[in-house]
Amino acid sequence: MRKTVFFLLLVSSILVVSCRTASFSDGLSEYCVVIPAGSGTMLSSAASRIVSGVEFGEGEGLIRPRVVTDRKEEVRKEILVGNTARPSSGVCSKDLGPMDYRISVCADGKIVIVGGTTSATAAAVDKFVELVNEGSIRSFAGFEYVYRFLDDVEIDSLADPGSDQVQDFLSSWTAESTSPSWGGMDRDLKESMYALTHRYSGEEGRIAVFAHRGDMSHYPENSLPGIIAAIMSGADTVEFDFRYTRDLIPVLFHDENLNRLTNWSEMAGKDGLPESVHISDWTLDELRQLRLLDYDGNVTDFRIATLYEGLLVAGGRIQVSFDDKASSGVSFEDEFIPLAAAAGACSSLIQPVWRKCKSLAPLDGLIDDELMVFALHCANEGGFIGSYAYYADPVLFAAFNYDYLSLEENPATWDQLLESGKRYIGTNRCYDLSLYMRDIGMQAWKY
Repeated sequence: MRKTVFFLLLVSSILVVSCRTASFSDGLSEYCVVIPAGSGTMLSSAASRIVSGVEFGEGEGLIRPRVVTDRKEEVRKEILVGNTARPSSGVCSKDLGPMDYRISVCADGKIVIVGGTTSATAAAVDKFVELVNEGSIRSFAGFEYVYRFLDDVEIDSLADPGSDQVQDFLSSWTAESTSPSWGGMDRDLKESMYALTHRYSGEEGRIAVFAHRGDMSHYPENSLPGIIAAIMSGADTVEFDFRYTRDLIPVLFHDENLNRLTNWSEMAGKDGLPESVHISDWTLDELRQLRLLDYDGNVTDFRIATLYEGLLVAGGRIQVSFDDKASSGVSFEDEFIPLAAAAGACSSLIQPVWRKCKSLAPLDGLIDDELMVFALHCANEGGFIGSYAYYADPVLFAAFNYDYLSLEENPATWDQLLESGKRYIGTNRCYDLSLYMRDIGMQAWKY
């Protein structure tokens, strides 16, 4: 009896080993990983995670896949990562939103991993590695996994410009101001564009205002209400600092660590939340359970917003300046333009597109033709006048110098800036700056 049991155990072990050496992951050793030529560090690193992250067997002759670009001659067994030049990539990406992704094992043996943006593709790679290692993909034909961001993530009501919460939004300083409510406001983008590209002289024009991380003297920095209040104060540009979560969702956040800007110290390690202080160790769902702190360190009711939500608020109302705090290695065209298009915010990208591309060609067909013509006229007529200070590279707004000011800024410092010829002012106090402009009789922005 003991010999029989031993024999059965031995046969079972042999069968397990045989199945292991014939697994899907081992079959991947015959593949090469293909990425688009010129891919940035985020996509290249993601492709490398297939090579290093998949648990291959120890069978004889097994080797790990190599990473090549789509300039290499096509072969039958390929793992296509991102929007490569291979036809299968285009077919699988057609119906994807900017943060959606698809993993498809095609009938011809090709494996396609593609997202609507670079970060979505990178997230898809991590999901692919997880599915392979847990044994969820068993065949080299007929498998598909699709992730839909908007089906999975609840959008903050403050990010819906048509919601009652936004339409009725009153900033903390509204009682002191004659600025219209959000529902009654219609920003004149052309007037703002002119101000951002032409020097103020005498009674003509006005200075342009850069809202540093939103209206951060009244609301948490990079928060949705801070963005709304900056727009209502009349700012022309708002800065979006962003970082990526563990599941590679871009969120509006300045610091690498969570302790300065959220109630992390109260929440870390509770109810299954991570103990790490690094934002990159938290998923979006986990971050949503934290609350932002105001400038004085008080806990507010506001949550960390996604970049997509910020663009929903900004769209058509203010120009956006992106600051990738993690230096993530994504391209403007592959990451931000798809997000802005989905959010209806491409008209808010005129400044950053001109800054990155020295052209508005990437926005062809995505913004109103009349606005495009006007923006190009402004850029050609006034966009490259003057000298630049810090934060004022040769961009669409190069007619002005940008000056970073602390929360100690006041009318005396603004007087000094105007006297020295600065006409594009960065501020943490956009509402106070708007009052200053009106007090000195400078033509205010138009709604």
